[in-house]
Amino acid sequence: MRLLFPTVVLGIVFIHCTKAALTTGCNADTDCEQNSSCGDDTNCACNSGFKLNANEDGCVEKVLEDVCDETNGCPALSNTECTGGKCMCKNGYAEKNSLCTKTVSGTTCTANGNECDHILNSHCGAGKCQCNDGFVMNVDVCAADTSGKVIDTGCTKDAAVQCTHTENAECDNAETGAKCKCSDGFAEDRTNGKSCVKTVSGTTCTTAGTECDAIANSHCDASKCKCNDGFVMNADVCAAENAATSVQFGILTIYLSVLALARQLF
Repeated sequence: MRLLFPTVVLGIVFIHCTKAALTTGCNADTDCEQNSSCGDDTNCACNSGFKLNANEDGCVEKVLEDVCDETNGCPALSNTECTGGKCMCKNGYAEKNSLCTKTVSGTTCTANGNECDHILNSHCGAGKCQCNDGFVMNVDVCAADTSGKVIDTGCTKDAAVQCTHTENAECDNAETGAKCKCSDGFAEDRTNGKSCVKTVSGTTCTTAGTECDAIANSHCDASKCKCNDGFVMNADVCAAENAATSVQFGILTIYLSVLALARQLF
């Protein structure tokens, strides 16, 4: 009996000093690894909002789109809810860097308030922050809209932030229906129509300078670059005149001359 008693005591001490793995039984929560507890079936289980790691020997926080149940939800993830059996961002929030972040349109505001001031290029409309014309919502910011033409988008000429998303653009002076346009000396980029480029005639030069050298078929005239004869300005390049158009114009000129002469004779 003297030999048996110490052995039993040592065995009990050993059991309570070593935390049970998730695949082993338990008697209390202290027997289980971090973020897990002793379940009803005396086995360690991950707490609500946590899941087994890849090795199934520990519990890690659930992430977006992880499986969940409506009862427990996704408490480890802020601004989420269990939708369709998966952890998803709540309405008015969207995923950014694996977290649910309040969106521009998810931010409520008042007409005379400053709730949208921290969101550059936005304003309050219908009780929600909205991106200005020429900008699109990218979760919590308003980014320049590069999906289509930004020239000709609506603007307010008295608003300093309008048209700033396009370099060398300004709001025209129309009383109603004002739109962004290229500033004087600039024109829409002929390749994409989304930006403003300096035109041939918008390029200043000196007679002895090289300012027009970069523009093929141009020369300096009256301190401005000008296309050579036989070429016409097309934004920032000098393009050859359309031969067919020239021929048609010549034919029309001859026809009108003959008609005028016929009237004089008859």
